Amino acid sequence: MKKIIEGYYTFFQHYFEKKSLYQDLFHQQKPEVMFIACCDSRVDPALLVSAQPGDIFVERNVANVVPHCNEGPNSILIALEVALCTFEVENIIVMGHQRCAGVQLLACNTLHNFGAVPAEYIQREKDLKIGLKKPYNQQSADEFEKLNILLSYQNLLSHEIVSNRVKNRKVAVHGWYFSLHSGKFETLCPTCLQFTDLMVECCGKRVV
Repeated sequence: MKKIIEGYYTFFQHYFEKKSLYQDLFHQQKPEVMFIACCDSRVDPALLVSAQPGDIFVERNVANVVPHCNEGPNSILIALEVALCTFEVENIIVMGHQRCAGVQLLACNTLHNFGAVPAEYIQREKDLKIGLKKPYNQQSADEFEKLNILLSYQNLLSHEIVSNRVKNRKVAVHGWYFSLHSGKFETLCPTCLQFTDLMVECCGKRVV
């Protein structure tokens, strides 16, 4: 806790002891990008993209799972409504990462060891099993992690609140994969549904 409290004092001195952007953010926020990310302590979206307070709207859950519209109500839908209807974000990024413990739990069907499993996680276990007919191990981990992003990406588009805005070019949806080993991002190409380096062209154009 000492480290946390000292960190707070550093934050306070930097942002509140003199005039700062928080005086403007007190009145309103206008993030342009929404991240749907994992809870993992190593992959804070704001840190990874050097975002300032107010830049991004973040929803985090274990393994960055987005349920399909047919799977019923979920707290992530409220976050989507706020991001799209209130803040009118222009981009939504589903961000997964290497060595994701949540994906491992899903791929190995061991999430139930911690208690009752939400419906969307039960479905995700099934979808990963169907999508990759192989055991989870160190060699196949990244395949499961990237499939998990793809499934959330596709499920995100199943919601009319998202798909209608995509159709009208009011919002764009992305899938990003972060490598803890290299520090690089790969992004999902919406045309071929393959992951490529964030800064490299795919299918004739830059994915971003």
